[in-house]
Amino acid sequence: MSKEQDHVNDRIPSYEESIAHQGTIGPAMEKSPRLSIQQRNRLKRTRLVNDLTCSQIEPAVSRHLEDGIGTTVAILIPSDILSSATIVSTSNITSPALPSNINLLRLSEDEYKSSFLHQPAVLHDLASALTASLVDPTQLQLSAMASTNLPPTEPLPARPQPDQRKTLKYMAGIADSDKDPTGSTGSWNLGWRDDSDPAETAATVHTDEVTVSIRLQDITFRIENEMGLLDSATIKCVWCAVELKG
Repeated sequence: MSKEQDHVNDRIPSYEESIAHQGTIGPAMEKSPRLSIQQRNRLKRTRLVNDLTCSQIEPAVSRHLEDGIGTTVAILIPSDILSSATIVSTSNITSPALPSNINLLRLSEDEYKSSFLHQPAVLHDLASALTASLVDPTQLQLSAMASTNLPPTEPLPARPQPDQRKTLKYMAGIADSDKDPTGSTGSWNLGWRDDSDPAETAATVHTDEVTVSIRLQDITFRIENEMGLLDSATIKCVWCAVELKG
C-alpha cells in the first residue's frame, strides 16, 4: 500500500461523514426515538410523584382511614427547608389550627426540594396519584411502571465549533438587536416550571369514594435556633387532605 493510500485511510472524517455513520448504527436505535426534554421532564415528574405517594403519603393516610376516621391530613415538608439537626413534630406547629388526625412527613430525599414540590403541575399530579392509590392502586402501579421504562436516548452527533468571530462580535455588543443567540428556546415551556403563583395553586379530585385536596400552605413552627433559643419559622408546605365518603 502506498503512502498516499495510508494518508487517505488515516484522515479524520468530516462532520457530514460522522453524522452519516451515526445514522446507520442499527435498527435498535431506530425503534427507540429520542424523547423531547418536555417528555423526559414529564416522565421524571410522574416517577417522583408516584414514588412519593406510594412510599410515604398513602401509607400515612391509609393508617387513619382504615381505622374508620373519615378525614385526615398529611403535611409534606420539603427536604431543603430545615437543617437535618432541627427536630420538628406536630407539637411544634403554632399555625394554622390543625385537625385531630394529621401526619407530618419530613422529606429527606434530595429530589423533593421546594423547587419541585411547589410546582403547580406537581400538586395536580400528587392529587391524581393519591386518589388512584386509594381508589385504584392497579392504575397507579401501571403508571409507575410506564414512567420507569424510559427508552434509551440516542447520542447526539458532535456539534461543529462555532464561528469565534461571530461570538466575539455578539459579546462586544455589536450584534443586531433582533439576533437572539438562543433563538426561540427562550420562550419554550418545558413543562417543568409554571409562571403562575404557586401560593394560589390547589388541586382537588372528587370520586364516589374519596375527595383529595392538595394545596400549598404556610405552616408556622416553634423551633430551636442555632443559639438554642426558641424561634418561629414559617414554611411553605404541601397540605394533602383526604376525605373518605360514605
